Formats: sequence, structure tokens, C-alpha cells
Amino acid sequence: MQLPSVNRGKKSKESGFRTPSFNRAWAVALLLVILMVVTAVRVRLLDMPLERDEGEYAYVGQLMLQGVPPYQEAYTMKWPGTAAMYALFMGLFGETAGVIHAGLILINLATAVLVFFMAKRLLGDIAGVVAAGTYALLSISPPIYGLAAHATHFVVLPAVGGILLLLNLTYRTSRTRIFFAGLLLGISVLMKQPGIVFCLFAAVWLVWRELSQPGRDWSRLVLHLAYLSLGGLVPFFVMCALLIFSGTFDRFWLWTVAYAYDYVSLSTPAAGTKLLLERAGALFKAAPGLWSVAALGLLLLFCERSVRRFWFFVFAFSLFSFLAVCPGEYFRGHYFILLLPAAGLLAGVAAQAALQWMARLRFSFHPAMSLLLIFTIASSWSLWKSRAIFFQLAPPEASRAIYEMNPFPESVEISRYLAAHCPPDARIVVLGSEPQIYFYSHRRSATGFIYMYPLTESQPRAKSMQEEMIRDLENARPDYVVLINFMGSWTEQRNSDLSILDWFDNYQQNLQLVGWFKILPDGRTECQWTVPSGFVIPTGEKWLAVVFKNKKPPR
Repeated sequence: MQLPSVNRGKKSKESGFRTPSFNRAWAVALLLVILMVVTAVRVRLLDMPLERDEGEYAYVGQLMLQGVPPYQEAYTMKWPGTAAMYALFMGLFGETAGVIHAGLILINLATAVLVFFMAKRLLGDIAGVVAAGTYALLSISPPIYGLAAHATHFVVLPAVGGILLLLNLTYRTSRTRIFFAGLLLGISVLMKQPGIVFCLFAAVWLVWRELSQPGRDWSRLVLHLAYLSLGGLVPFFVMCALLIFSGTFDRFWLWTVAYAYDYVSLSTPAAGTKLLLERAGALFKAAPGLWSVAALGLLLLFCERSVRRFWFFVFAFSLFSFLAVCPGEYFRGHYFILLLPAAGLLAGVAAQAALQWMARLRFSFHPAMSLLLIFTIASSWSLWKSRAIFFQLAPPEASRAIYEMNPFPESVEISRYLAAHCPPDARIVVLGSEPQIYFYSHRRSATGFIYMYPLTESQPRAKSMQEEMIRDLENARPDYVVLINFMGSWTEQRNSDLSILDWFDNYQQNLQLVGWFKILPDGRTECQWTVPSGFVIPTGEKWLAVVFKNKKPPR
């Protein structure tokens, strides 16, 4: 049951072309240059302010390091794997944004290496270089938010590793290897739930490999699927056991199953299709050459005979990778990170097909070197399109360029103030979806609701969640309250219940305004920590965030 592969370094019967070793050296050198450039971009922007998802994982990871189990003091619909990885990085090297982004560099490079070996085993060295280079370059694309340490980065590493273990199956493949493939795929699900789609792909691949053999062995297939499933379930059962032991399993189930089901049901197919087209256009515009090569690979997969033998694995892997992007039909930029290994593999298919095609035509110039030159141009084009973010703007400015007016740079300044004016055991609350403020300030939230989205979405639990948060705040009397007046920090819809804002209008009587961030006409923000007596917050969209101090001491 050996997967067919191309002849590397030998004369191809189809093309008559021999791949000399010096071409491999040039190819590997090009890949190393690409990885060095991508790493240099990430290193330059190590201190870029955390965005919301990063803030969530960082805060939950920070609580873990303090002995607080997931879902006890911070509610989230994501499984705790990525937060645990954050905690690992921070526990080893320190609780800073730079440490988190440095950890992402390791994850990103490791994934690129796995993509290289996946494409190399299928298609050869040149294809492996193109695949890994495409993945690495697309992974820093601004519209995909790849410079941030999103959970999807942490999903693809173990997922690709597990699939790689299943790539070249033979009759002698050990069941232990299949078990560990399932284990890695199960770990990918802990990072974020869409990882389960890669588990389904692995099962489909095992079935296909057995059914495509002339001597089918149903008992072997059942055993392989059993070992794959057993490995995949081990991380899940370990997680559940730890949550039951810590007493937070009920919260875990509420947020990651019950509420998550309501969340993915909110969008409509029409809205989802519109979002998909908009996001696809933005992604293509940022790296037109690389996405064109990947699209060409999908076409050539069925048209070029030298790569057609791999059609099922590549097509199915690409299809399942796209399906992993689709839950809820929200199509946010970082969801597409799940698609990038498949995009790299498709680019590798295009490279191998073009290599064979040029060799058959017997051009006067060397096919491999010509192909590498074309790929270099496509790669350079991608870097040039986002040159300001990659090579020129300082980290806070790069954050503003990518995330527009989202208050991520301002969160750093607000957190500094809170850290300087709150005792270490003080409780604060952010009325908005900016959990990075809790992380930066090293102050715990007075409520488990670190996002406002669930409270204002059109979902059946919104009202009870608001009531629970109000009780939390009235009981805890947080020392400081940060109010975010930015649309991206709330999910205000036509039929949203905004009772919590009505409650806050009365609650403000207990608070003293101490700081105010306003938006200037040129897009910059101005910070004022000295507020005149009797100052009234203006209405409208000209201010971004205000900070209040509680007049009454906490209970």
C-alpha cells in the first residue's frame, strides 16, 4: 500500500528530464532565504500590540500560570489548547507580547518544514520548496492576520504532522504510527475545534487507501481506524478529566458546546457568501502571484498526467482544509490560516507539473532554474505589496495599518495606567471585548465575561449572561472600569439587547472619570489622563475609550 511518488534524481520516463543535485541546492537555498525573510519580518514586529484573540489566550494562559483553571474566571468558547501553549511560552520566557510572538515564530517555522516534507514525499524537492515557501509567505499576509499568534497557527502544526505520518502507508505500517498520527490530530482539536475537520480527512484518507487496493483487507482498515480514533480521543479525554477535577467542566460545556452551537447558527448563507467573497478578494490582492500559482495547481491536478496520480490526497486535503474555514460562515481572516498548508501543496503541484511540462518541450533554458526564478518573482511581489507593514512601520503603526481603528495600541497605554494605579490584587472590568487589557495590566477581571459579543448577539442566552455579569460587577465593585466605545468591540445588531448599557448609565454614579482617549481627524489617538472637573463625555463616535475609578471601595 505504498503511495506512488516521482523519481527524484533519476531520469523520468515521462519527461526524460534529470534533476541534478545542484538544482536541489538552489531550491533549498531559496527556501532558506524565504524563511529567513519571513522570520525577520516577525522578529521586527515582535512587540506589535496583541489583538483580541491573542489577548484572550494570553490572559487565560496568565491565569493558568497563577493556578486558575480554564473557564473559571474567563469565559470563552474555544478549547484550552492554545491558551496552554501561551502559558508554556510565558512560563519559560516571561509574560510579554514579544515572548508570545517569538513562540509563534517557532510554530510557523516548524509547520513550514512539515509542509516541505509533505510536498517532497509526494512530488519532489522543487515542489517541496515551492509548497513550504508559499505557506510561509502567505502566513504573514496582513489580510490573514498571520502576524498574530492565532489559534489556527497552533492547529495546523499538529494537524500537518499527523497527516504526514499517514502519507506513505504500506502493508507493514505499524499501528503505533497510526496511533501517534491520531494523537497529533487530537491535539490539533484542543487548539481550536475546527481541527476536527483534519481528523475527518485522516479517516477518509485511510478508507480511500484501503479501497483503492486490489486486495482489500477490511479487518486491517477497521484496526487502522480504531488506532487513529483512539489516538485522537486521548487528548480530549485527558482535557475532560482535568476540567472535571478542577470543577469547571460545566462551564466548559456551556461555552464550548451549548453557546458555540448558538454562535455558529447566527450567520446566514447569504451573509456568509458575501463575507467569503470579500475576504477572498482581500487575500488575493495581498499576494496575487502566490494565490494564482495555488489555483493553477488545483487545475493542473486534473489536467497534467505527471501529478494526476496524487489527485485524491491533494484535492481531499484542500477540500477539508476549506471546510475547516467554514463553520459559522464568518470567514474571518485568520480562519484561512487553516487553508494555507493546502495552498502550499497546490502551489507545489503547479511547480511539479510546470517542471515536467517544460522538460517535455525541451526548452533551451533549464526548467528547474526557470521555475525557481518565476517563484522568486511571485514571492517578491507578495512581499512588495505589504512592504510598509513588513519593513517600514513600527509595531504600533503596523497594528494600526492591519487592524485600522481597533484599540490595540491604546490597550497598552490603558494597561500601564491600571498597573500603576491599582494594587496587585485589584479587580477591574473592561466593558468591551479587549481582554488584552487584563493581560497587560496583570489585573484580574471582576467577571468571567471578557468579551461583550455573547451579551449583545441575537442568541437565546444573551439576556441571562447580561444579568449574570451585572451581578458580578455589583458584588465585586471593581476598582477601575474601562469603557470601549468602538463598534468592533461590541456586536450591536438591530435586535440586540443592550440592557447592560442602560444599567451602566446608572452605575456611572459610583465612578469617577480619570482618563479619556479620543480619535483625531488624522486617525491618531490622543490620551488625556487629567480630566477637568464636571467634564461630560461627548456623544457620537469621536472618542474611543474612557477609564473610570470606583468612588466606593471594593467589598
